[in-house]
Amino acid sequence: MVEYRVFYDWVYGPDGKGQIRYKPFGNWLPAWKRFAHFWLLTATYVVLNSKVDQWYMTRLEFREEPFWYKCLFLNASMQVMMF
Repeated sequence: MVEYRVFYDWVYGPDGKGQIRYKPFGNWLPAWKRFAHFWLLTATYVVLNSKVDQWYMTRLEFREEPFWYKCLFLNASMQVMMF
């Protein structure tokens, strides 16, 4: 137990109240928020990608777009082709 004394004191502390405290059901709210964010962003991504025309890259107007737009458009068009 001597080799783990620093870790044990960090978790439990000398008085039993260390830096890590046990919270029953303390992580449920952050987990549900992350779950809701996942579905919200997934739905947004699918809806936005459904509006992308993959063949726009073959037109001459696409050459005049900025580089960041070309990168995002290329990524979105590849995702549409996957679905």
